[in-house]
Amino acid sequence: MEQNQDGPKQTKEVQVCRYNDAKILVAKDEVVGMHFWTDRLLFAVSEMPPGGQSTLDPGHKGADEIAHVIKGKIVIEFPDLQRCERLSAGDSILIPENIPHIVINPGDEEAVSIWVTAPHLGYDISDLTGKK
Repeated sequence: MEQNQDGPKQTKEVQVCRYNDAKILVAKDEVVGMHFWTDRLLFAVSEMPPGGQSTLDPGHKGADEIAHVIKGKIVIEFPDLQRCERLSAGDSILIPENIPHIVINPGDEEAVSIWVTAPHLGYDISDLTGKK
């Protein structure tokens, strides 16, 4: 398997990522566990405390994104669209390429959501986290 330490990986083998093995990224109040990042897909799990908020995700050039809420509630704000969507456990949303968004936890419990981006991230991860 070819691997770039901070970027996508090419793989042809079955892999397992345990919760504690995910690469952790912090974007404001959001803690993201990057479970898989291949040359065709990114799969991450987001945990956000009550009242927490992510940084502005600029949207993904040439890539779509799906979020699915596992626990709690989130609100996704789309500043350029002047639109917000409230999602609860079991809800999913498809965000087309290049749509900036912010995730907020308005609830009184931790929010956990799954995020998938394909066919690639569409920008450098430091654009989201502010760190190389």
